[in-house]
Amino acid sequence: EVASSGPTFKNRMDAMINYWSVLVAAVASFVIGSVWYSPVMFAEPWMKSLNVTPESAKGMTMGKVLGLGFIATVVQAYILAHFAVYVGAVSVMDGVVLGIWVWLGFIAMFTVTGVLYERKSMAWYWITNGYQLVSLVIMSIILAIWR
Repeated sequence: EVASSGPTFKNRMDAMINYWSVLVAAVASFVIGSVWYSPVMFAEPWMKSLNVTPESAKGMTMGKVLGLGFIATVVQAYILAHFAVYVGAVSVMDGVVLGIWVWLGFIAMFTVTGVLYERKSMAWYWITNGYQLVSLVIMSIILAIWR
């Protein structure tokens, strides 16, 4: 028989998640994204890296895109809240470390395949990953300190 040194995975799955912190973290990520991908920051080089022009983007239904994007961000924040519980993140520094590890292990490694297999540019990689890193760190801080 193996001795347990702490809560089991099943017990942690039942962890109480603060849904307000999840919502605030998702809104924070969305605000960061709206600035990151704005003309003030990286809109032009990001669009150029994808060979998208303002004219070709006009056909997009922005309400639908933004709505589905926000739902995806809420799901991401909810899952990240569970990670914060799993690792016992309760401070700003815990949130920073959690955000960096999640970004490095999942986002940065996953999106490198876009460069390798989909022939996306390194400009796309760094712009996209810069946003994801900042967003995940801020969301992780919110979720760590507001439980």
